[in-house]
Amino acid sequence: TWVSTEQTTKYVGLWHNGKKSGEGHFTSSELVYEGEWNEDLYHGDGKLVYKSGPFANYRYEGEFANGLRDGYGKQYY
Repeated sequence: TWVSTEQTTKYVGLWHNGKKSGEGHFTSSELVYEGEWNEDLYHGDGKLVYKSGPFANYRYEGEFANGLRDGYGKQYY
Protein backbone atom coordinates (compact mmCIF):
# COMPACT_ATOMS: atom_id res chain seq x y z
CA THR A 1 0.00 0.00 0.00
CA TRP A 2 1.20 3.48 -0.86
CA VAL A 3 -0.43 6.79 0.13
CA SER A 4 0.89 10.19 -0.99
CA THR A 5 2.01 12.67 1.63
CA GLU A 6 -0.90 14.96 0.66
CA GLN A 7 -3.32 12.02 1.16
CA THR A 8 -4.74 12.65 -2.34
CA THR A 9 -3.51 9.46 -4.04
CA LYS A 10 -3.48 5.87 -2.88
CA TYR A 11 -2.36 2.58 -4.42
CA VAL A 12 -3.16 -0.83 -2.98
CA GLY A 13 -1.75 -3.75 -4.90
CA LEU A 14 1.30 -5.62 -6.11
CA TRP A 15 4.76 -4.16 -6.73
CA HIS A 16 7.80 -5.35 -8.67
CA ASN A 17 11.16 -3.57 -8.44
CA GLY A 18 9.52 -0.52 -6.85
CA LYS A 19 6.88 -0.13 -9.60
CA LYS A 20 3.19 -0.97 -9.70
CA SER A 21 2.95 -4.39 -11.35
CA GLY A 22 0.18 -7.00 -11.31
CA GLU A 23 -3.26 -6.42 -9.79
CA GLY A 24 -3.87 -3.12 -8.07
CA HIS A 25 -6.27 -0.35 -7.15
CA PHE A 26 -5.28 3.32 -7.63
CA THR A 27 -7.32 6.27 -6.38
CA SER A 28 -6.65 9.99 -6.81
CA SER A 29 -8.77 13.13 -6.55
CA GLU A 30 -9.51 12.85 -10.30
CA LEU A 31 -9.78 9.15 -11.07
CA VAL A 32 -9.99 5.54 -9.96
CA TYR A 33 -8.26 2.68 -11.78
CA GLU A 34 -8.69 -0.94 -10.81
CA GLY A 35 -6.95 -3.66 -12.77
CA GLU A 36 -3.63 -4.86 -14.05
CA TRP A 37 -0.38 -2.86 -14.07
CA ASN A 38 3.06 -3.24 -15.62
CA GLU A 39 6.01 -0.91 -14.98
CA ASP A 40 3.74 1.72 -13.31
CA LEU A 41 1.36 1.79 -16.33
CA TYR A 42 -2.16 0.46 -16.87
CA HIS A 43 -1.55 -2.80 -18.73
CA GLY A 44 -4.03 -5.65 -19.21
CA ASP A 45 -7.68 -5.69 -18.15
CA GLY A 46 -8.95 -2.82 -16.06
CA LYS A 47 -11.58 -0.22 -15.22
CA LEU A 48 -10.89 3.52 -15.36
CA VAL A 49 -13.38 6.04 -13.94
CA TYR A 50 -12.87 9.82 -13.88
CA LYS A 51 -14.42 11.39 -10.79
CA SER A 52 -13.80 15.06 -11.62
CA GLY A 53 -12.37 17.43 -14.21
CA PRO A 54 -13.29 17.68 -17.89
CA PHE A 55 -13.86 13.91 -18.16
CA ALA A 56 -16.01 13.57 -15.02
CA ASN A 57 -18.27 10.51 -15.13
CA TYR A 58 -16.35 9.00 -18.07
CA ARG A 59 -15.76 5.28 -17.60
CA TYR A 60 -13.79 2.73 -19.62
CA GLU A 61 -13.78 -1.00 -18.95
CA GLY A 62 -11.51 -3.14 -21.07
CA GLU A 63 -7.96 -3.69 -22.22
CA PHE A 64 -4.98 -1.40 -21.74
CA ALA A 65 -1.44 -1.50 -23.12
CA ASN A 66 1.40 0.69 -21.84
CA GLY A 67 -0.96 3.10 -20.09
CA LEU A 68 -3.39 3.54 -23.01
CA ARG A 69 -6.73 2.03 -23.96
CA ASP A 70 -5.96 -0.75 -26.39
CA GLY A 71 -7.97 -3.67 -27.75
CA TYR A 72 -11.51 -4.53 -26.69
CA GLY A 73 -13.34 -2.28 -24.27
CA LYS A 74 -16.49 -0.31 -23.54
CA GLN A 75 -16.73 3.44 -22.92
CA TYR A 76 -19.47 5.12 -20.94
CA TYR A 77 -20.13 8.87 -20.83
